[in-house]
Amino acid sequence: MLLLEALWGRALVDGRLAHAYLMVGEGAALVAREFLLRIYCESRCRACAVCSKILHGNHPDVQWVQREEKRIGIDQIRQLQRDARYRPLEADRKVYVIDGAEDLSLEAANSLLKILESPPEYVMFLLLARSLKVIPTILSRCQIIRLKPLAPSELREVLQAQGLSEKEAEYALALVQGFPSRLAQLLDLKRDGGAVGLLERKRKAQEELRRCTGPQLAELFAQTEDWIVQREATLEFLQRLRAQKPHEILEMAQILSRLDAYKLELFFEEALRWYRDLALVGSEEELIFNRDRLNALREERADLPFAQIVCAIEALEGTQEALQGNANVQLLFESLLFTLAGSS
Repeated sequence: MLLLEALWGRALVDGRLAHAYLMVGEGAALVAREFLLRIYCESRCRACAVCSKILHGNHPDVQWVQREEKRIGIDQIRQLQRDARYRPLEADRKVYVIDGAEDLSLEAANSLLKILESPPEYVMFLLLARSLKVIPTILSRCQIIRLKPLAPSELREVLQAQGLSEKEAEYALALVQGFPSRLAQLLDLKRDGGAVGLLERKRKAQEELRRCTGPQLAELFAQTEDWIVQREATLEFLQRLRAQKPHEILEMAQILSRLDAYKLELFFEEALRWYRDLALVGSEEELIFNRDRLNALREERADLPFAQIVCAIEALEGTQEALQGNANVQLLFESLLFTLAGSS
């Protein structure tokens, strides 16, 4: 079973962490963040100052390196090498996350190779990639962790074994969406008593969200750390977009433009899965992730042309890519939301 604990166990070499890992597959960034929580906070409490810094992307000993344009360039890796000369500020270890290892330019990959071969003893690398299309010399110096979505039947069995009712397990499937890291988070909630009454938490969240305006939904998503509220707020936000007035859409775009990297990742994941599910309505509904909102998906799909769904997915993916550069973030979100408002 590819739970986070199993992934962590596979990561250890003779009971110790390696100096470099390559995480391959969908959800690599989520798993990397869970690994960071485990590295820096043994209990992964998600509540202490250390966990908060990791979740919000501002821990001084963790650096995420992403492509600035089409590639991760050699200047970025040279800066990483210079920074690696200095010992960690708050912990025993510095971790560099290379988000998009297949996007390394050849020069950047060769430069990274030098420090991968003999890094300082306090440095660790987490390389994230969608596939194994990474230069062989990089592959040979990393411990590879392949990430595969878990089958719904496997997930349902695990969830029910943890004491969730059949209906709670179905809702949990929509939350987890096949990611081992998300399943680990949910089981952590169960351990802490937070998953007891899962459907009641959902009901209360939806009740609160129905009283919110569109901009208030965006603000609540930006502020909350509650996983269920984050998910429900995003879906409510997407379903209401078409009814929003232009000034409300501009206000919502302004709020989204201030999100940190972690929240942006969550927003785009949920949004892409929502429109993917809309594309599957009426044809391959057994593959839908948001099964708890199947009726809402069917109602929305009834008067939504397939071409508009494709347009929405392309806009989301294009905005994600543009955010890696130096574009005006607020203008990007204004364009995105007006596009989605015509596709919701």
